Amino acid sequence: MPDDQVRSAIANWGPRFTAQGVDPNDFARVTAGIERWEDWLGAWCANGDLHAGLAREAQERGCLRTAGEAWIAAAVSYHFGKFVWMLDMDAHDAAARCAVAAMTEGLRLLDPAAERIEVPFGGAAMVGHLRRPPGVDRPPLVLLIAGLDSTKEEFHAVENTLLARGLATFSLDGPGQGETARALHIRPDFEAPAAAVLDVLCARTDLDGGRAGLLGVSLGGYYGARAAAFEPRLRAVVVSGGCYDYGALIRDRSPHSFATFAYGCGAATRRSPSG
Repeated sequence: MPDDQVRSAIANWGPRFTAQGVDPNDFARVTAGIERWEDWLGAWCANGDLHAGLAREAQERGCLRTAGEAWIAAAVSYHFGKFVWMLDMDAHDAAARCAVAAMTEGLRLLDPAAERIEVPFGGAAMVGHLRRPPGVDRPPLVLLIAGLDSTKEEFHAVENTLLARGLATFSLDGPGQGETARALHIRPDFEAPAAAVLDVLCARTDLDGGRAGLLGVSLGGYYGARAAAFEPRLRAVVVSGGCYDYGALIRDRSPHSFATFAYGCGAATRRSPSG
């Protein structure tokens, strides 16, 4: 019998996982074998290892598109294994590294490929992937901003939707997110990191910096609204599932979401959501 956290994850996350690239059969098979929340990360990492093995086999045969797609499947498996799993931070960070490495390899093999860009900010660097649609000299740009528990590795399907419509994408790990979380903590004034990204990307001759937009998801929706209020270079902004007062919202979220928030903030002490 699955415990409460596993039941909640299965009931609520299926559409999110499959929309962002997890095969529905993988979701059913992997979650069917998990009874304890403690085992969630290991089960999804095993699925990631399975797809990584298929990717290597395809590369050895010269089937590069198949290999690239298998690497993406591995990346989202590693990502969704660790994304709100905060029980063992060494294991969490190891899975995060696997997700980054798998996504990097997949994007290298697929068309259009991705350019990894590190944007200086706050004495460190924010990491993002730039992808440009083929056959467009100076495409408009869309910044993709993740939420509390998502990262740039979760945006592959969204990128493809925008690329097919002639738009360049930049999927960002901002402060407190993904790779950047190791150096920079969550901050509410997201207009500051957004401006730093635009400073770099709008100066490029292969992008149309005069037609820049932003899509923010969940907590990234709040970030997007903040950026839109203060950053005039953003000509269009989509807030998807954003929030008005995250401080009030987080108090009622699940324990693993609260732990994720504390981790992203770099909190030195732990308090209960009602504390």
